[in-house]
Amino acid sequence: MKGKEDRLIALALLGFSAFYLAFALRLKVGSLKNPGPGLVPIGIGGLLLFCTAWHFIRLWRKPIGESPEKEPGKGMNYWAVYGTLACTIVYPFVLEILKFILATTVVTFFLLFVLRPQRILSTFLLASAIVILSFWVFAILLGVALPSGLLEEFFFRWFG
Repeated sequence: MKGKEDRLIALALLGFSAFYLAFALRLKVGSLKNPGPGLVPIGIGGLLLFCTAWHFIRLWRKPIGESPEKEPGKGMNYWAVYGTLACTIVYPFVLEILKFILATTVVTFFLLFVLRPQRILSTFLLASAIVILSFWVFAILLGVALPSGLLEEFFFRWFG
């Protein structure tokens, strides 16, 4: 019975995602340099529809009644929970001192490490790539003012 309920919930989420995207498409999109009110909702709606469709397809292909890989709540990673909470509290204070790129790289590295401990170098490279991409999208493409220091000025000169 659990499999049928999961499929129904996934179908409802898929319907909600399609509904959200349909209404977001009515808004003016604009451009990356001059975004309209629909740019972010359309992006969110598209990703939401993609993710819920992927989830629905995965559930549809799985035989009904097949047990999940893990029981919810078992083997909970408390380091991840408390680490995420700590980062949420500490990040605004560190951001003003270390500026955007360095502070966000440190916080992203820590979050990636506590969520899924991997090799330190690959985690650091992934965190750095996420932060540089975020900086490029928000500061350079969209023109959002972020706390700037030497690294940020270097990337402004390099990218923009």
